[in-house]
Amino acid sequence: MRVIAYVAFLACMAAQAAQAGVTQQTSYRPFIVHGKTAMAIYNSVVSHSQRKGKFRTYATTDVSLRPKLQLVVRPKCKVNDVIIDARFAIHLPQLANESALPASLRVDWLDFANKLKRHEEHHRDIWLGCAADLVSTATSIAASDCNSFAREFKSRIKAANKSCRAKNEAFDEQAQGELPSIPFIRRALLGH
Repeated sequence: MRVIAYVAFLACMAAQAAQAGVTQQTSYRPFIVHGKTAMAIYNSVVSHSQRKGKFRTYATTDVSLRPKLQLVVRPKCKVNDVIIDARFAIHLPQLANESALPASLRVDWLDFANKLKRHEEHHRDIWLGCAADLVSTATSIAASDCNSFAREFKSRIKAANKSCRAKNEAFDEQAQGELPSIPFIRRALLGH
């Protein structure tokens, strides 16, 4: 997952009611895989995969978090309004000729593909939770000047990013342990 975070100071204005929140947009980007057996399909998926630590990915989620802040400068520099615009691109395998598969393999493939989609959507949910936490933390910062505020906010973005990456890695670690129980993976690893 790639994270792009930047701070856009829209304006330093007089206090108004805060409208803090997170907006999100998700796009799905398939990558085509081929094969007529579980092993061939699996190998095609793996050939498109990335390595993350000690694991191969079967699907990925790119993340872009863009905080947009409106600040008040009197008597201290603090948040009047913050919105985190979260954008996700979920990359999932799509089998080129799914209808040509034998019925039982097609059922196992579709189950696996759906599990991948739910898995990546859970990564998105983790990032959305982190973004909501960042909104909350931004509203708690008050600094003597806006440069100090910006330094503190950037520090908190870095900490939130580190924490969220750890949550996503823990989720992936757990999911790795479940792979052998997925019928499609069992078929592929048995060479069927």
